[in-house]
Amino acid sequence: MAASYPFTLSPLEMSGWAAANISSSHNMDADAEMIAWKHFPQSASPITHIDIHANIGGTITDTNFTVEVQSDSADAPSGTLLGTASAEWAGIAADGWIGEKALATDTGALTIGVPVWIVVKRSSGGSLSATDFFAFRTTAIRKGLEKLRHHNGTNWTTSAAQLATPIAVVKHSNGDYVGHPITAINAASGEADIFGTNRLGLKMRFGCQVKIQAIKCQISKTGSPANLECVIYEGSTEKYSTSIAAAVLVNSDEAIFWFSSAVLLAANTDIYIILRQASNGGDNSNDYDLRSFAVNAAYIDAIVPSNWRMVAGTGDDPTAFTVQTDEVAVMLPILVDTALDLDETASGGGGAALGGVKVIHPGHIIVQ
Repeated sequence: MAASYPFTLSPLEMSGWAAANISSSHNMDADAEMIAWKHFPQSASPITHIDIHANIGGTITDTNFTVEVQSDSADAPSGTLLGTASAEWAGIAADGWIGEKALATDTGALTIGVPVWIVVKRSSGGSLSATDFFAFRTTAIRKGLEKLRHHNGTNWTTSAAQLATPIAVVKHSNGDYVGHPITAINAASGEADIFGTNRLGLKMRFGCQVKIQAIKCQISKTGSPANLECVIYEGSTEKYSTSIAAAVLVNSDEAIFWFSSAVLLAANTDIYIILRQASNGGDNSNDYDLRSFAVNAAYIDAIVPSNWRMVAGTGDDPTAFTVQTDEVAVMLPILVDTALDLDETASGGGGAALGGVKVIHPGHIIVQ
């Protein structure tokens, strides 16, 4: 059974996902300048709020800014507002989130896939300069056709567009967040390491039956722990377990747990993928950790659905574990032929001729 991996990878699969500063040519470092993010709406619901993870130069806490949404014209902001701009807000003291800024009037209904521009401009207060500036921070991975533009005080086109995705989110009137809230490379989770009865893993739910053939994750390894086991639960019921020998696991590397046969899991049921040491072995100096991305809890739904969450706990009943809202586990199920998975008969069927295995993650699956 051949494995097929998607060419467009989600942030969860990119170990190099990290924040970066945009080219200095896109710094907003003079009073008449503006910067803009080309955003492709994934919802028709109006945009109501915007938050940006900014790169700050010098001192701009005495400078006031606004953020607004404009329509697109020839691959640049048109000057035509959708809704009205936010109230003024003061520059922040250091690199980080500016905090959600509400548009005074929302954008009105959007067209999915038709780009709009999120535009930041100075409105009053202290002047900007080459040493006191505001800029977008960007991800190491570009998403789709997104790009950034810089207005030099005269036009949007003298400065070449930057093919980059900013660390920023928009909020829609239906409550959905869309964007890119991960600000750093993945690291060992902030929860208790995997040893003794300590467990780490992933909770998820599908709207149809699925057959899981393997689990892909990234781990940290310290000392000489016991073998690492991966256990699949349907609710509190253990369905399958397998292990990888400690000797073959490498610190900060990927691990793939292949199952001897695919595990059929029920629709509309909490599924748990849990890591544990064999025989509850190890200690605080001989352990594993599931690597994760730290994320602003307010924006986690921009990355994964509400029923796709990292969990941590002790013992063997994952339904009692704590659901994490500020970390996204680097853990993905590999599903057998998804055409077969959509068959709701007891054993599945009808799609077997298609064959193949596909890595499934929140960027490539509808999760109920």
